[in-house]
Amino acid sequence: GNGYKLLLVLIKSAPRNTERRDAARRTYISGAAKFNVSTRLLFIVGDSKAQDERKNIQEEARRHRDILKVGFHDGYYNLNIKLVMGFKWALQFCNNSEFLMSMDDDVMVDIVTLVNDLDALPPKDHFQFVLGSKVEGAKPFRDVESKWYIPKNFYPAKKYPPYPLGPGYVMSHHVVEKLYLISKEIPATTPFDDVYCGILLDKLSIRIVEIVQWFKNRHPQKKKQGFLKIELSPQKMENAWKSFEEDLKNRTLGPVL
Repeated sequence: GNGYKLLLVLIKSAPRNTERRDAARRTYISGAAKFNVSTRLLFIVGDSKAQDERKNIQEEARRHRDILKVGFHDGYYNLNIKLVMGFKWALQFCNNSEFLMSMDDDVMVDIVTLVNDLDALPPKDHFQFVLGSKVEGAKPFRDVESKWYIPKNFYPAKKYPPYPLGPGYVMSHHVVEKLYLISKEIPATTPFDDVYCGILLDKLSIRIVEIVQWFKNRHPQKKKQGFLKIELSPQKMENAWKSFEEDLKNRTLGPVL
């Protein structure tokens, strides 16, 4: 990529989720441009089996130039491939980003505050930095009927190591590099990309910084908020962005201390 951007954001999106991508473009993606935030935002999309869907994606990619197509069919077990390919892509093309964020396409992010906070992080703290909602003590589903069934021979341990919850987490470039290298040695034995990421982080003994607490430490006056609102409809994304924007305006117009 040309030009330094502090944060590269890879948004995981299924081919048919055009409405969600458009909602993202109307909200935080255009907001990032408007507020001149040092970030590059791209959708990471798998291949579609449907011919018309494929044509639409190509058209969308041409029009917006923000779609990163990965050459395999989108599906449940492919999330890990997407994760590792995202790492690989980030290392190949965006070697000049300090941080990588992985997020879902139904999440609203206060991109302005997040990038400002990351920018303020001392370089010595970039070394092993992972910021996310930490899930601890999660157990593999052993029920054969479950959609999330994991056989014991795939993953024998009773619990997963702590992992960053999938809707949105941030890692320093340094961590991405280490994760990518170790992912070659450790095959994915669960279909969940966030769990797999946790397994890799555990092998590297990298701890996850709790994102809500990190936000509160930096913005004690904002009780109700955080960087992320998850699992939103396209309409709710618009509303969530409006409230983030209101907050930004109030802050920039407020007294300078």
